[in-house]
Amino acid sequence: MRKNKILALISLLLISVLCLSSCGGNSTPKAKDANGTIEGTNITWKFTSSDNTLEISGSGEIPSKKSSEEFPWADVLQSVITLEIEDGIEKIGDKAFYGATNLKNLDLGKDVSAIGELAFAYTALEELDLEDNSLKTIGKAAFEGCTKLVTVNTGDVLESLGERAFAFCSSLSSVKIPTAIKLEAETFYNCKALAEVFRNPALDGYTVDESAFKGTDFDFVNASKEYSKEKVKVTVNFVFEDGSKETETKTKECTIGESYTFAVPTYEGYKADITDANITGVAKSSVEENVKTVTYKKVEVETAPETADVLVEPEEPNYVSLVIMIVVVAGVIVGAFFLMKSNKKEEQKAKNQNKAKNRKQK
Repeated sequence: MRKNKILALISLLLISVLCLSSCGGNSTPKAKDANGTIEGTNITWKFTSSDNTLEISGSGEIPSKKSSEEFPWADVLQSVITLEIEDGIEKIGDKAFYGATNLKNLDLGKDVSAIGELAFAYTALEELDLEDNSLKTIGKAAFEGCTKLVTVNTGDVLESLGERAFAFCSSLSSVKIPTAIKLEAETFYNCKALAEVFRNPALDGYTVDESAFKGTDFDFVNASKEYSKEKVKVTVNFVFEDGSKETETKTKECTIGESYTFAVPTYEGYKADITDANITGVAKSSVEENVKTVTYKKVEVETAPETADVLVEPEEPNYVSLVIMIVVVAGVIVGAFFLMKSNKKEEQKAKNQNKAKNRKQK
């Protein structure tokens, strides 16, 4: 009996341990509040456990290390969900936040000009928007293995994007590359979900390494779309073919890759050479491609033809019909004459018979 109780107690403890491990296995590790400095720099760091935020502040460069475990925040790294890099930090060194498996949110200071090799590799970042930053260099494999990363905007001043920068980012579907940089070997290697790349017009087949999209189904040359922060003017001219009205012009200022729409006006007495109510398109880098023309032709008003006095020539008489008609009329007259004559004979005969009969009776 006692043995059964001990076995039951052990089973209960095992079940409890399993439940605790299964319930807590996917949760963010809890670390205590911590802070400190990076030796030999003017940079300080602070981790707040209530919201799992790591703040890096000060000025200068975060140095590169051979391992993320060599950084002073190594003990809290697996607990970090949000990373805030304050203005004043100019560079993020190699492997600074490598393997921070719960890091989802990144607020990159505006003074950061370079991100080192593997700095954010194998983290849980979901979005990377560098549009308003000063970032010029993204190092080799800087964001490799970020399997939850969905969208990327490399920013307006980026000059260098390292090899395998986004390799194995299996959820990455949309990328914006506003600047004319070279895509190095295996930049997007094995990014299976990649569906669209918005590129600077200067980015073409000659500035893209042949293995940049290795392991994907993406066709950069044919499937990518033009995109740039550069402004261009889109013009539509409304021209009147007969010169009866002056050409009217409408313009819009768009960034390259931006969609535009112009309404096509109607003019009484004129017909446009297009049937659509709107002109739509995407702003291109080429000036010629951003100029459209709609030509109007005057519509001729159809008038009823004037009625002319027509001389009606008299028709020649149809003699055959006339003869037939005379014969028919004559036949009718003759027939009537003989019928009347026959009737008279019958009447006379009847009278004679009556007279003869009367004589006999007398």
